[in-house]
Amino acid sequence: MTLAVSRKERLCFLTLTTKCDKNQPENRLKRIKNQNYAFTKLKQKIERFLQKAMYIRHCKKHKLSPFELHSDKKAIKYSQLYGLFKFKFKYFKLKTSEGGGVMHIVFRKGYNVPKIPFQWLSLQWNKIWFSPRVNISEIKIRNADRLSMYLVGQYFAKQPVIRMSYGHQWVNQGFKKSFNHLIEVYGFKRAIEIWQKRMSNNDLPTVALTRQTRFRWRKLKTISKPKPLQRDNTWQSTFEADVINGATLLFLRYRVSAVSIE
Repeated sequence: MTLAVSRKERLCFLTLTTKCDKNQPENRLKRIKNQNYAFTKLKQKIERFLQKAMYIRHCKKHKLSPFELHSDKKAIKYSQLYGLFKFKFKYFKLKTSEGGGVMHIVFRKGYNVPKIPFQWLSLQWNKIWFSPRVNISEIKIRNADRLSMYLVGQYFAKQPVIRMSYGHQWVNQGFKKSFNHLIEVYGFKRAIEIWQKRMSNNDLPTVALTRQTRFRWRKLKTISKPKPLQRDNTWQSTFEADVINGATLLFLRYRVSAVSIE
């Protein structure tokens, strides 16, 4: 939620149901094991649909033809331009055992990303999972605490949760290790304050933390070497000071050798 505000994204709520036979209640959870695979296929369809919609909108804005014919088939005309509008589905998912298995999904998308049509979404889910009942809406809650309390009170407390999962783009890859490292260094309360501040400033790492990068969370004090003063009390670079000191040392050695020869 905090990331959605800092990155200027919209939060949407998606519900996917499962059609079951009420006359056979013992078989209502028979297909629930394959529901995650069906959701993955739907997610890929949504990503391609939104990428194509943004590409067409851009072509229409600049008066370009988005498609061309190849052997009587419509194909993307500007492939490099099409790749610029790649969309990733950033989601947090709860799977419950109500009915034949229901998925409650919260996902983020930018304000420039078009809306997902309800009829198209229902048709795609019916093709994949043979269940046309879906629901999609935008979340008006702009407070992370209120949204988390709503999810916990509505689903964790009242409905049997089977699985909770999230996508790689929901926060960042390896954020669990980085948060545990913050707890080790600063303690739990201070780690939450630092994490909230970093999320509000959109200052989270985008790759997994390893042994090479995990210590970047600590800001070590750097001791800078003071620059020497010239005779007129002005600062000079260290390189210039080394050159001057070396020339002075050579001159003194020359004078000492000359005095010894005399």
